Amino acid sequence: MWKRLARGQIDLISTDHAPSTLDQKFASDIWGCPFGLPGVETTLTMLLDAVAEGKLTLQRLVQTYSEAPARLLGLYPRKGALRIGSDADVVLVDTEQEHVLSNDNIVSKAGWTPFDGRRVKGRAVMTMLRGQVVAENGKVTAEPGGGRFSIRG
Repeated sequence: MWKRLARGQIDLISTDHAPSTLDQKFASDIWGCPFGLPGVETTLTMLLDAVAEGKLTLQRLVQTYSEAPARLLGLYPRKGALRIGSDADVVLVDTEQEHVLSNDNIVSKAGWTPFDGRRVKGRAVMTMLRGQVVAENGKVTAEPGGGRFSIRG
């Protein structure tokens, strides 16, 4: 799959977010438990780690994880681009920062990651929404309610 992504045979990367707790996951058998995995907090980190391992380029990561989804949803170039007139939604990353993913650092209701204990290289260090800092060094800095519905076109 990594080779296909690097060659351009995979158009985009996205994740759902299934924030079920481990207690919810283990409350039933495989057929009765909530489906999915929590991924919204770790997907970019895992992709940056893949860049560090040489599985894809940073440019390809941006194309497939930002630009392509924005195009598919009819939000480009307002979203998915750094251009005059775009929304200034920006994630600054440190491609050299090594760290260990941990359940202790998961903010969502899930409270866990399938990558707990994994050493990775690369991390988002600041996130800006419409030019305003909303997260920095792993901490949410925005007040609730700052989101805005995005209309296609």
